[in-house]
Amino acid sequence: MGRYLAQLRARLEHGLSYDTSLMDDDRPYVIETTRGPLVELPPHWSLDDWEQYAYLPEPHLGYVIEPPQKALELWTAELDGLREFGGLFQLTAHSFLSGRAGRARNLRKMIEIILDRGDVAFMTGTQVRDAVLADPNVDQRPLERIEVDPTAYPNW
Repeated sequence: MGRYLAQLRARLEHGLSYDTSLMDDDRPYVIETTRGPLVELPPHWSLDDWEQYAYLPEPHLGYVIEPPQKALELWTAELDGLREFGGLFQLTAHSFLSGRAGRARNLRKMIEIILDRGDVAFMTGTQVRDAVLADPNVDQRPLERIEVDPTAYPNW
């Protein structure tokens, strides 16, 4: 965690005001630091195309290539769940994965589904950050060092 704290401080030091690397919530929140607020826009593996489309035999980092329809079903279910319970739908689409022809068509279908819902806004990270900072009800969390058992992550 010490490495992560240093990364957060470096982000703030260089003028970055939001982060999207912690997968610990469905809703954006503010991390209070001595250098000012840092908005966390939490991602999730279920909304990352890597888990659906990546295959690398060596090093073995992807296990199976799923059909675009399966990804669309998963992402649509996540969209509807986040709409019902509240949360940030943040789809991660890598150009070398979702940029292939059938998968690009899938992204178009996903955008059409989102637009058809009528209650979802497309926003940049900066726009979400601004909305989070303007919302007095957003969760505010202190930046705290967490000690992790070194045997749990021996190479970290």
